[in-house]
Amino acid sequence: MQEASYQHHADWASRDPEGFWQAQAKQLDWFTFPQTMLSKDDNGIERWFADGTMNTAYMALDAHVEQGRGEQTALIYDSPVTDKKNHLHLCGAA
Repeated sequence: MQEASYQHHADWASRDPEGFWQAQAKQLDWFTFPQTMLSKDDNGIERWFADGTMNTAYMALDAHVEQGRGEQTALIYDSPVTDKKNHLHLCGAA
């Protein structure tokens, strides 16, 4: 992201956090798109997208396969114990 674009987004997020994050949420696949962007739970803790439903495992892997990126490395496991790296490829199988 270029600096001018970054500053534009930072200003927007600061000025209108709910509008900014709603626009970002529209770029994702949801089972149920949230109607409320920011709410508070019973303990007064703020929650983003509390009434929305999505599958983050799908978003992390399968969505990329559907976008034609199945041949790219999906995950890299870098073991601090064995010092080995394992690359997981999905090979287009969603």
